[in-house]
Order: sequence, then structure tokens, then C-alpha cells
Amino acid sequence: MIMTILLTKPTEQNRIQHNFLRTLFSGNKLDQTDHQQEQLNLNILCLTHYLRSLRISQCNLSQNNVIDLYHRHAIDYQQANLNLQPLCSFLKDLFRNERDLFNRNGSSDENQQFLITLSPLERKGTKLNIFNEFDIDMCCILMNIFQDQLPAEYQILWCSIATENDIRLFFSRVRIFRHLTFAVMDIDRVHHGLRELLFNEQNSLAIQTEQHGSVYYFSRELNLCRKGLRPFIIKPQHKNPSETFTHFSQLIRKSSLSLPNIKMITGKSGIGT
Repeated sequence: MIMTILLTKPTEQNRIQHNFLRTLFSGNKLDQTDHQQEQLNLNILCLTHYLRSLRISQCNLSQNNVIDLYHRHAIDYQQANLNLQPLCSFLKDLFRNERDLFNRNGSSDENQQFLITLSPLERKGTKLNIFNEFDIDMCCILMNIFQDQLPAEYQILWCSIATENDIRLFFSRVRIFRHLTFAVMDIDRVHHGLRELLFNEQNSLAIQTEQHGSVYYFSRELNLCRKGLRPFIIKPQHKNPSETFTHFSQLIRKSSLSLPNIKMITGKSGIGT
């Protein structure tokens, strides 16, 4: 839907696109006499940002290439609800037609599900009440399992805030995008009903014959009794903050993004506040 909105040519009648952009960009110039040109510029900006958020590195997302593809495959407003062919043609050109995005080069045919066993939290007294368990070790391990790619939001499932639909959608992506890596966080903090659904999905991956994406489950309590789970061996470099930051900086530059300007982190070591 977002791609269709952004690929549709700006017109006076296209209020959906107009309102969509006004919501994203407050104080823009869409109400001026040359608003169609401004709307086109914002379309290109949003389209490029959206495609980069997918973290697919095998395609050319330079501004000139996106602009060229946009003009070749822009959708007429009157046909936006009836014809998906321009969108298909845009994506084929973007991904260079013959490239199979669902193949993982040099990968094993064996389904890949790994359990990352984290160290138990230190308990002081009889009650442990920590809302955020995401410490520096987890951050470093998470960045390292994605290797040469920055993770996209849809590749990480945060169980503590996930709904039933979130879990089902996440695992549908695991099945479809066989070349990607996925991570499941906060398993120990999910309530019983969603935990059962999560393990049903994990078991379904374990027994299916088709290849799926690699899935890494982070847990302090889960054991390897579950079918299909293999231990992930945590090496010293996986928890090294300096090496991880260097790796992260390289990926930021490779993706033509700006490095976040984090000046200070306070609080107990490992828990940023």
C-alpha cells in the first residue's frame, strides 16, 4: 500500500498521497502553487527511505537510480486501484530482474534455529524487578549475528510487547525470506498464551522440509530440550563492545547512514538510561 501511494503520480485529485505526505512532513510547501513538484520531491525522499529500511543491500538505492525508476514506472492516479503491473515492473528493475532474493548463497539445506543462552541476572534479595533486561552483552551479540548487514525492524521480534498478530506475521516472514536472519527477544517475559503460540511456531519451523531464514532465540531460562533448536556458541568477540561498535560504524557507512550521536549513557553498567 505504501509503495502504491508513493509511486502514484502527484495530481490535484490525489488527496490520499497529499494527506499522507502532510502527515509525515509538517510545515512543508504542499499548499504552494508548485506543490506537485514538492510532492514529487517528497515522494522520492520517502520511497528511498522506505526501500533502505528493508535492508536489502543487493540493489542500487542511489537517488538518481530511484528517480529514474520512479519516472519509468510511475502509476497514473486513475489506475492506482486497478493495476499493480507498474509496481511489479518497478520492483523487478530495482532487484535486477533475474536475481533470486530468496536464495542464501552458500547456505546449508538444514533449517537453522539457534538458542542463545544468556547468563542469569544477578538477584539481590528475594525479588527481581527489572523492566529492561537488554544489556550490553545482548546488544553486542544481537549486532554480531546479523554479520554484514544492519537489521531491519521486522527482523527482530520483541516478545514483551508483541501481539498474537505480531508473532504470526514475524514467522511468516521467516518462512518467506529464506536469505535473512531473524532474532526473537524477551522470550522469558512473554505471558503464557503468547509463549505457547511462539513455541508452536518454532516447532512448525523445526518439522517443515522447506528452508527458512535463520532464527536466533535469546533466553536466560529456555533449554535445548525443544526439537529443532541448536546451541549458538558465544565467542569472546561476540560480546566485545569495542569490536562491535567498530563493526556497527562500518555498516552505518556502508549503508550511507549517519552515525547516531550518543554523548552519554548513565545508569548501572549494561543498562542504558
